[in-house]
Amino acid sequence: MREAYRRSQEYLQTTGAEASSGERVKESLRRQLLLVAGFKQEEIDEMDLLSMGDEEFQSMVRQKLLLPPLHHVYGSRQTPSPYQQLPQSTP
Repeated sequence: MREAYRRSQEYLQTTGAEASSGERVKESLRRQLLLVAGFKQEEIDEMDLLSMGDEEFQSMVRQKLLLPPLHHVYGSRQTPSPYQQLPQSTP
């Protein structure tokens, strides 16, 4: 009886029903993954995570994880290239 009532809520109420617990978990997990991948909270807030397909989401996370941060780009003064020979220190 309760299950039937829950399913009929979209027809009985004038406001939209709250997102299911599965959708809330999915959105929360995606938000956390994006934060770990290096996205800023403002960027995440602008995204519609629930309507985004799995392939699109995975591609976006992969792309962010594979791009090195600017301070790790070879040729900068902070990170030497692995091919660059550094002077040997003398004792």
